[in-house]
Amino acid sequence: LVSEGSKQYFPDKASDRRIKLLKTKCDHHKKGCKWQQELSQLEEHLTRCGLAEVECKNHCQNTVLRYNLANHLQNLCPLRMYKCPQCQEMGTYEFIATEHIDFCPEISVECPNLRCSEVMKRKEIPEHRLVCHKETIRCKYSRLGCTFTAIRSEMHKHVEEGTDKHLSLAMEKVVSPSKPTVFKMTNFSEKKATNGEWFSPLFHTHEGGYQMCLRVDANGCEDGEGTHVSVFVFLMKGENDDNLVWPFQGEVTIALLNQLEDTNHQTDVTIFDSDESDDYNSRITDDDEMCESGYGSSQFASHEELGHRADTNCQYLKDDSLYFRVSVKVHEACKPWLTPTT
Repeated sequence: LVSEGSKQYFPDKASDRRIKLLKTKCDHHKKGCKWQQELSQLEEHLTRCGLAEVECKNHCQNTVLRYNLANHLQNLCPLRMYKCPQCQEMGTYEFIATEHIDFCPEISVECPNLRCSEVMKRKEIPEHRLVCHKETIRCKYSRLGCTFTAIRSEMHKHVEEGTDKHLSLAMEKVVSPSKPTVFKMTNFSEKKATNGEWFSPLFHTHEGGYQMCLRVDANGCEDGEGTHVSVFVFLMKGENDDNLVWPFQGEVTIALLNQLEDTNHQTDVTIFDSDESDDYNSRITDDDEMCESGYGSSQFASHEELGHRADTNCQYLKDDSLYFRVSVKVHEACKPWLTPTT
């Protein structure tokens, strides 16, 4: 309604009510919606009309008819959560069905080696390759400098026919035992009474070799505590480490010296023979200066045997001091390609 004098406009509520009572069809009647009611109810109907297009709640950028939304979310949406039927890992369907397939540990795959047709779970591949006859491997004497490679089933022939060559390589790699080094440990009684540790000065296995030190526990440790002297060898960070073969392999001979004559020394040989890296034989790559663990004997020498024994003319502990002599035989030192030729 319009007031002519004041030019004011007023809503025509009666006309508005009549319009809202008019019958109308759903906006989606062409898609098949049969709804036909008063115009006033249309807006509410459109919020639940099954033929209205709605966006996926997973934000997969697809639009679907509302009545198909539940099926889309459960069975069709690429971003729905999905459990791998093999390993049970959860992820989006898109991820599990594509990227995950390439590394799922439970999926059956063929051995990657040519001419090996064995099928196994992907997680079993590393263990299988340790015995697979078609795996290409290095000669077991590669640490000596042999560069031959072949599949595992053919390697035995090379080893049998290459005995002379491998022996020659072994002879070239033999490192002469180091010149024995003697260390004096003083104030034994005090260290024993206080469970003190004594570390020797640093020494090298040979020129350009590994750096080591001794640790002596005067009152013992572990199963030697209170009854024995314990002695351990520790590998130290050294200036030659880049050129050396790791893990360290060799023999360390430690002798507790008889101070009365050059005989009847208490001797122990510590053998580093593992091909596997461990706390006591590996190269130090962090900020530490020595290996986490030492290698040696917790019952190196009994406290009862340290004093003078007339029957053998032997005395290890004299003037409150012990003497230790160390010599090292290295199985293999320098990397073959870095071994000096002059």
